[in-house]
Amino acid sequence: MNLMTLVPALLLSPTPAGLAGAQPTPPTALSAIAIDAASGKVLWSKDPDTARFPASTTKIMTGLLLAEHCKPDDVIVAPWDVATVKEASMHLRPKEKVKAKDMLAALMLRSANDGCYAVAVQLAGSVEKFSDMMNERARQIGCTGTHFHNPNGLNDPEHYTTARDLALIGREAMKNPLFASVVKTYKIKIDRNINKKDTWMVNHNKLLPKDATM
Repeated sequence: MNLMTLVPALLLSPTPAGLAGAQPTPPTALSAIAIDAASGKVLWSKDPDTARFPASTTKIMTGLLLAEHCKPDDVIVAPWDVATVKEASMHLRPKEKVKAKDMLAALMLRSANDGCYAVAVQLAGSVEKFSDMMNERARQIGCTGTHFHNPNGLNDPEHYTTARDLALIGREAMKNPLFASVVKTYKIKIDRNINKKDTWMVNHNKLLPKDATM
C-alpha cells in the first residue's frame, strides 16, 4: 500500500462578499473531510477512507489519552532515555517533571515528539503498550481504518489512519474540556523544573486569534 502524508480536514468559513463570485480552489490534499462537529454529519469529503500516514496529527490521540488518564496537575516524569527520541522539539531532560496540562500544551502546540514518548512510557510503560491503548481507544471511537504504532507520528508502515477516522478522533478529543482548552489557546507558558528557559508553547493554527487564552 502506497501511503502518503495525510492532510486530514477541510476548514470551512463564510465566503467574503467580494469573493462570492470567485471559483474556489480545489483542495490539494490526497484525502480530506469536513464534518459537522456537533452531529458528526459529513459535509464534504475527498477519498476519506484511504489509509495515509498521519504524521503529527497522531498527537491528537496521544493528547486525548493524556487528558483522559491524567488530572491537569498530575506530573509526567521524562524517562532516562528521552534524549534518544528523534526530532525532539521540547528538549526534555531525563527525569524532568512536567505537569500533565503543560505536557499537553507541548504536544499540541509544539508537536513535541519527546513529550509523546514521556507520556507513552508513563501511562503504559512502553511505546508498544501505549500503541495498544491508542488502537483500543480508536476502536471505541468507531475508527475502522486506523492502526497506531507510535505516539508521535514518525513514519512507519504499520502506522496509518484515514481522513474519516481522524475526523472522528478529533471530534472526540474536542469533547474533553482540558484538550479543547489547550488547542483553543494561542500561547501557553508552561512550568519546567529543569529546562526552564524553554517554556513558551505557541499555537500554529492561523485561524486562532493571538489573544486567545485559557
